[in-house]
Amino acid sequence: MSRGYAICDNGRIAGMCIGRIMTYLDFKELFIDEFSVHPDYQGQGLGGRLLDYVKGELHKEGIGTMLLNTERGYPAEKFYEKNGFKTDDGLIFMLCKF
Repeated sequence: MSRGYAICDNGRIAGMCIGRIMTYLDFKELFIDEFSVHPDYQGQGLGGRLLDYVKGELHKEGIGTMLLNTERGYPAEKFYEKNGFKTDDGLIFMLCKF
């Protein structure tokens, strides 16, 4: 159930979104493992257009949720918020270091 989407410019990958469909009892969602836009293409709206494309493709499959992890306070947080993502108080990120 892996998914990969890329935007190419003359054979060069300008942006990508890689994730996996998570299936639960009554719904499915895309967990985004990696999302990036090459630095040469940042600030041009490419990332937002890529997310819109992914949303459209998921909608065709009846999937209406995407989620991801990102670092608080980094520019990516504002980018994701601008593109419709928000924090969910019902979820926590847990880590075990040893």
